[in-house]
Amino acid sequence: MDEKMEKHYDLVIKSSMINWWSVIKHLDIPMPKTNIVGLTNNDRRSLYGLIENEKLPDALKKELLDAANDIGYPLFMRSDQGSGKHQWNDTCFVKDETNLINQLGKLIDWHGSLFPPMPFGAIVFRSYIEMDSKFCAFEGLPIARERRYFIKDGKIDDHTPYWPEDAIRFYNSTKEYEDAPWKEMLSELNKEAPEEIDLLSGYALEVAKHFKEYWSVDFCKAKNGDWYLLDMARGEVSWNPKNDEKEKEKTSKFLEEINIWN
Repeated sequence: MDEKMEKHYDLVIKSSMINWWSVIKHLDIPMPKTNIVGLTNNDRRSLYGLIENEKLPDALKKELLDAANDIGYPLFMRSDQGSGKHQWNDTCFVKDETNLINQLGKLIDWHGSLFPPMPFGAIVFRSYIEMDSKFCAFEGLPIARERRYFIKDGKIDDHTPYWPEDAIRFYNSTKEYEDAPWKEMLSELNKEAPEEIDLLSGYALEVAKHFKEYWSVDFCKAKNGDWYLLDMARGEVSWNPKNDEKEKEKTSKFLEEINIWN
């Protein structure tokens, strides 16, 4: 592993929910009810066995089911590192207990499909917050008013709507939305009202009091009108839609320069 990859891998480890949830869970900011089940190395091996349809040890299965049942169904399931949300109906959105273990296996399979594989140290169950979504994309993922704020040194570094138009894809379960006016709906979802910015800036600054490094903080608006803090990660490994625009600008400028000399 080269130095650049090692640095990236280290930042991914530091982005684990295990590292940030305990710091922010008591803040006066709406967040989903959350149960975290820490894993041993043997537990992880057992979970990878789900991909081959192996059974979980009874003790681990009971611990997971108890933590999930305490949250209630439907629920949102993820690891401390990610949720495979683009495969929504197969991975993170669990309607009832009968689907949980099967979907857990698909969540673990998603982890293993990444390159490099994303390490995980816990399975996390969270109350499902019905979002202010207008359409679904990918494999059933509701597209809602989501925002990503970047914090650094106790201040807000930047903020952006989470879903740019170019990122949206429709697969088998959402093909019906391709013919809907989803671009107009997305444009409306991505409008950042002044009162929204004031509220989320306050939330982000409250989080920033506890983190000196560069972090991203993700918020989503629920159907009831409240904004929830959903996720965090080190900013260096967090996707920023604005970076895509910067890369497009660089490419455009480069092409212009080439055209001058050719």
